Amino acid sequence: MRKIQHALLAVLAVLWAVQPAAAAPSGVPTVTRHTIIKQDPERRMLVKASYPSLSMPGALMGVRGNLEDFNRFVRMKASQAVVQFIKEVRSFSPPASVPGQNALAAGYTVERNTGRLIAVKWTVFRQLVGGAHPDTMVVTLNYDLGGGTIVLANLFKVGSPYLKIISQQATAQLKAAAKKSGYKLFGEFLTAKADNFKHFIVGEKGLDVYFNPGSVAPAVVGIPRVTIPWKAFGASLAPNTGWMRQAFR
Repeated sequence: MRKIQHALLAVLAVLWAVQPAAAAPSGVPTVTRHTIIKQDPERRMLVKASYPSLSMPGALMGVRGNLEDFNRFVRMKASQAVVQFIKEVRSFSPPASVPGQNALAAGYTVERNTGRLIAVKWTVFRQLVGGAHPDTMVVTLNYDLGGGTIVLANLFKVGSPYLKIISQQATAQLKAAAKKSGYKLFGEFLTAKADNFKHFIVGEKGLDVYFNPGSVAPAVVGIPRVTIPWKAFGASLAPNTGWMRQAFR
């Protein structure tokens, strides 16, 4: 029991690390960390979910409006995740003899902040009393401050074979990693379907794609990641305008 609690605390300490507002160069929003905290000792529940907030002192009214749109959207998503977890906890009340804690911890990193493109990656830890094991997963958000959420299809020309390219590139990279480490690769979630590659970051050098534990490899492998160079997409990339000019520089 104590070993489980110590391990849980170690995970939470990493995800809940308090960081100061990120220093930002001129013309780039400053990032401030906000955290939703919920505790219920009776239900052995502890929730701490962090999310970013953007600001830019002295910015024009339109820019401030775009920043607030992002802040409102992210705050809403974080709140919804917390409410959903609390509902799950309240829907199941195991006996007091069952060890463990109901815990939700969400920490994030800002992967890109170009002044127009904001890319955020959350690592989410969930544990329910009586559950077989805790779960860790990745959730990503790519956001155009001038237009809203960026989905995978926004990056490519309509009708282009971008999903096939992602599938081929990701499969090749993960097969090499599996062969080197001696584990079996699961191919079902590497087929050319958008839902298989929904956890992505618009990286500076390429498209970073994350796969949650147990989806493409044994859970013990963790969260596999591949980076597909932008040049691999060739003519499939959408016209390099707006936020894309900054993203692909």
